Amino acid sequence: MSKRERRRGIRPIRLPIYRRESVTKKVPGGFTRELETLPYETTMVTPYGRDLALLSKASGQLPSGIWLDVKVRNGRPQCVAIRSEPGDPEITSELLRFPLAAAVDALIRLNTVRLETDEDGNPRGMMLSGPAFRIDRRTLAERTADVDAALRRRGRKPLSDDFLRDVAEIVLEARAERKPVDKELVNRLGPAKFATARQWVSKARARGFLPPAQTRRRRNADREEQ
Repeated sequence: MSKRERRRGIRPIRLPIYRRESVTKKVPGGFTRELETLPYETTMVTPYGRDLALLSKASGQLPSGIWLDVKVRNGRPQCVAIRSEPGDPEITSELLRFPLAAAVDALIRLNTVRLETDEDGNPRGMMLSGPAFRIDRRTLAERTADVDAALRRRGRKPLSDDFLRDVAEIVLEARAERKPVDKELVNRLGPAKFATARQWVSKARARGFLPPAQTRRRRNADREEQ
């Protein structure tokens, strides 16, 4: 877990993960369907929303060959990387023409578990893709309605002080190393437009995490003094 995640209070936990399957069994006089709980894996998960958690290895490959990585940032799952593996097609503008939001939401649903306890009171995670009860004809979207509610934005959520401190830290480092500020922010804080990165800088400055912006005349004067 990174220093940034620790400051934001994100605490990944290690849990046994299970899945439910509806199986057909033979009984006297015919067949019946029963729900079985089967072990899936033990792994790290990051809680979010209400009694939900995201698997630590939440990645998926699109038909085009592009990989998406999802992690919990600022309390909710977000896409943090669009990448390709060795041997996969090179990422081009053509390959990037796909509905990113829909692909990310589907990936989140497939990698989300519901937090619950077993018969002995021990915590565990339950995959959402399987049925919840013996005869469950709901679609995956219906089973994960609360996931969609947790991801749905109601207006634009204010940026936290911790996030803006991270922005200020990256800005100062980039300037000291003479690197493009916008590019460093996008690379290190997740997919975003350069215009959005510049808004982050303005908000970090407005909250006092960065010094006031210098005018062009002042910058030229400073160079002349040096």
